Amino acid sequence: MSAAGVKCFSYTPVMNIFEMPLFIGNNSSIVWAIIGFVVAFLSALLLVLIFGFNESNTEKLFAKVTSGKKSLTEKKTAKLGLNVKDEAAASTATEEAEHPAVNVSDLNLAETVYSPVAGNPVPLSQVDDPVFSSGAMGSGVGVLPSEGTCVSPVDGEITVAFPTGHAYGIKSDNGVEVLIHIGINTVELKGKHFDPKIETGAKVKKGDLLTTFEPDKIKEAGYDPTTMVIVTNTNNYEAVVPELDQDAAMNQPLIQVYSK
Repeated sequence: MSAAGVKCFSYTPVMNIFEMPLFIGNNSSIVWAIIGFVVAFLSALLLVLIFGFNESNTEKLFAKVTSGKKSLTEKKTAKLGLNVKDEAAASTATEEAEHPAVNVSDLNLAETVYSPVAGNPVPLSQVDDPVFSSGAMGSGVGVLPSEGTCVSPVDGEITVAFPTGHAYGIKSDNGVEVLIHIGINTVELKGKHFDPKIETGAKVKKGDLLTTFEPDKIKEAGYDPTTMVIVTNTNNYEAVVPELDQDAAMNQPLIQVYSK
């Protein structure tokens, strides 16, 4: 459409076939606009026909958002009539498949990410948020906090500090990018029950205070306070290994990041 000189004469945040009149005007071709729309639709259709549609991955990302609807897997499980014991065994098998033992003997330790909060670590796949549990944001750990203090897990720079105090991005001095997200959907609290202590661009050392928060009041407000610690540039490394054997204390190793 651009190569054919098509022009849009008014801004619209949503583009669909009902917005076609916006392309009508001097030195613009509505015909080429229509052709562009058709090509876009057919290209998308053709790519799906060629490469397929991954129902499983899409389900993890979108099926269990706050609507409370059951995911496709839950519906299929219900149809199979699996009992609680079977589900527990299936969950264990899934966890072992998602987190197989990693041989790091030939790898170099690139970074140790320490726990930013004290609490009980849980596998990321068990976090009740499909965006995190699917691994779409990267590998990491969930921690159910036992107290309301969050500190920097590495030496580095604050790349993102949400003014609401619920999430922080940190790039370590060794290049590992860490996301700390306190609670699930807690952005909706608009900063209530959080007291942020640091801003974007600040240099931090491991253990420096990022924010304080009130886990009990977050629960009372209807939100899960589980804190996600994610290595967002996971694909840059050979292995990202969570430490899940014991309760986490602040400044205790939580994730080991390995390179070749």
